[in-house]
Amino acid sequence: MVSLREVGAEFDLTLTKNSNNTSILDESIVNANVLHIPGGLILGINKTLTSSETDVTIAEYEFIQVFPAASSEIYHVNVTPKNGTILNSNLPQTAPQGIIYQYANPTITLDTDAGTNYGVTTKTSIAYTGRPNKTPSRLRHIKSINETFSFTYVYTRTGGHTFTTADLPVWDSSDLSETTTTSDWIESVSDHGNEIEIFNIAIALTSGNTIATVTGNAIIKKFGTASVTLNLDSSRFLTSS
Repeated sequence: MVSLREVGAEFDLTLTKNSNNTSILDESIVNANVLHIPGGLILGINKTLTSSETDVTIAEYEFIQVFPAASSEIYHVNVTPKNGTILNSNLPQTAPQGIIYQYANPTITLDTDAGTNYGVTTKTSIAYTGRPNKTPSRLRHIKSINETFSFTYVYTRTGGHTFTTADLPVWDSSDLSETTTTSDWIESVSDHGNEIEIFNIAIALTSGNTIATVTGNAIIKKFGTASVTLNLDSSRFLTSS
């Protein structure tokens, strides 16, 4: 028997979508129909490792594959040893031997909402699209991304009402869920992986307590793997009568 690294090792290789078990290998590099369970016979690569030097016992094989555009996908690298070849002990002995995750570019959006007896008359439009698991410092070539920025939200009472409560909004990045008791910002989805901090938060009442203005600064520390909207729930700190 020979291991998968040794000259003479033979194997089949497929690269498949997890969503439908179809092959994505480029037609220019496939050379065999390979049995892939549960996908059936699909296009793949059959390879026997060789070396041009007689005293070399270890060989490698590489290929270039362009991945298709997708909003989100998981790919499996499947290797099947053949004719006495065995997989190295550091590899999974059943497929897949490798997993590749493809994520859509995540967008971080900041927003706020109106409440009872008041509306949002001014709000800074904030939406930055980054790259999965990248920090802004690694994305400086993308001019549309700002690592730090400020925001202003203006809430104006309607129908002759005034604001009776205008507490300072609270940010707590450790809990942005709908049930949080420590943050006035709520995340639209969980497990998105984006890291952001909001600071220098201030609130002011003007015009006879008919206008409430919230300002603050934010810093993006890292983009995650999914888009998220961080909404400032004004009903948590404003009341109007």
